[in-house]
Amino acid sequence: MRTLLFLQAICLCAPFLLPAVERPSLPLLSVRDFGATGDGETDERAALQRAFHAAAGRCLLFPPGEYRISGYVELLASGSCLLGGPGVVIRNTTPLLGVPKDGFRIGNPSPRDGGTGKGIAHSDIYISGFHFTGTRMGIWIVYSRRVTVENISTDGYAAVAAGNDNDDDCEDIIFRNITRTGPSPADWYTAAVFKTRRFLIDGVLSPYPNGNSMHVAAANSEDGLITNVIAQGDSAARGSGIELIDSRSVTVTSFQIRRVKKGVVAYCGRPYCTGPDRRLESHHVIGPGAVRDSTDAVFLYTARNLVTGVLTTGNQTSLRFGADARDNLISGCYFQERTVAPKEAISRNSVPPAPAAPSVR
Repeated sequence: MRTLLFLQAICLCAPFLLPAVERPSLPLLSVRDFGATGDGETDERAALQRAFHAAAGRCLLFPPGEYRISGYVELLASGSCLLGGPGVVIRNTTPLLGVPKDGFRIGNPSPRDGGTGKGIAHSDIYISGFHFTGTRMGIWIVYSRRVTVENISTDGYAAVAAGNDNDDDCEDIIFRNITRTGPSPADWYTAAVFKTRRFLIDGVLSPYPNGNSMHVAAANSEDGLITNVIAQGDSAARGSGIELIDSRSVTVTSFQIRRVKKGVVAYCGRPYCTGPDRRLESHHVIGPGAVRDSTDAVFLYTARNLVTGVLTTGNQTSLRFGADARDNLISGCYFQERTVAPKEAISRNSVPPAPAAPSVR
C-alpha cells in the first residue's frame, strides 16, 4: 500500500524526483581519535569541533555513547559524513536566553544568526543515526546543497530544519526517517524546510503534541515532496499537521494526521507565489492521505491546487476555503464532513457536493 500511494503521488505530477542517496564511500575516522569520550559527563564540544574541522572527504564515526555538548557543533566541510547509530545520543546542556542551543549546525549561517556565511557554500553532506536530547534544534542546515539527513530522533524542540525564512538558502535537501520521541516543550516543529529549493521529506513519525505549532512545514520553499507522515496533536483546537507557507509546487502524500486544528493547510502571501493578477497561486498536490478528529481537515487559502484521494472522518469540517481561494480542483476524496467556503469561493473552485445526511430507520 505504501508503494502504491507513493506511485500515485508521482503520477499526480510530483515536481521532481531526487536521486536515491547511499552512504558515501569515504575513509572512516572515529570522533574518539579527536578526544571525544561519549561518557555523558565530559563536555565534548571542543573535541567534536576538532573532528568536524577535519571531516572534509571523510566519514566521522560516533561509537555508541552520550556526547554532552555545551553549545552547537558546526560542520563546514563539504564532501563529508557523520555516522551515528543505535545508542548515539547528543545532549546539549547550555541554555541561551532560556532556550537550549542547537546540536549540529551544517553550513555557516548569516551574521544575524551568529555566523559569517552568505550564499550557498557547502555541499555533499550525509548524516545518519543520532538522537538529540535537550537541544533546541537537533540539526540545522543553512547555505548548503545536496545534504541528506536520515534516521534522526529528538525529544527536544525540533529535530531537523533546512534554511531560514529570510536568507539562509538551501537546495536539494533530503530528510528521511525523522522521529519525535516526546512532546515538544514549546511551539516548534518536528521537520521543516525554509527557503529551500528541491526537497524531499520522507518518513516523519510525530505522535506527540507540538502545541500551537506544526509537525511538518515547508515555508518559502518550492519543488518538494512530503510523504509518509504520521502526526498527532493533543487537541483539535490548536496546531497543524502539515503547513505549506508561502511555497509553490509541493506534493503532500501518504499522510495520517489526527487531533490538530488544521490537518493540511496551504497559504501564501509572498510575491513569488502570487500570479500576475495577484491571485495566490501555489500549485500544490495534496493526497492521498487521511485527517481525523481535527477542526479543519484541509484548509486552502490559495489557488490552483489539486486535492485528491483524501479521507476525512470525525473533523468539524472536511474542506475549508479562504476568501482568495480559486481554481482548486477537489477530486476522488471521501469527505465525511461538510465543506466551508464563502459563497463566492464556491463558484471559483471545483467543490464536491456536501455529504448526504445519513438515513434514519
